Amino acid sequence: MARAKKLPIFGRYAPGGRLLGYQVKIRRKGWPAVARQFDKMDDARRFAIETLSQMEKGPSSTGGKSKPSPWPMPLIATTARSVPPRSGPMG
Repeated sequence: MARAKKLPIFGRYAPGGRLLGYQVKIRRKGWPAVARQFDKMDDARRFAIETLSQMEKGPSSTGGKSKPSPWPMPLIATTARSVPPRSGPMG
């Protein structure tokens, strides 16, 4: 039975130990490092799986002669979300 690879997802914690969210850190040879932060584990898991699978597939079907794309732009464009500005005394 094949063992599943562990996804590169890490918890982000406040100084008091409270969980703030999740961070995906992906580093692959030949690709730039990708790091994104998420509030929900499901969102982080989905981004990690989609990004890793796109990196494994490699560049588009050009016969494998081109370099890998510098960023998985279709994934970033579809997973990007706007973050509302902070409200309160600091923001």
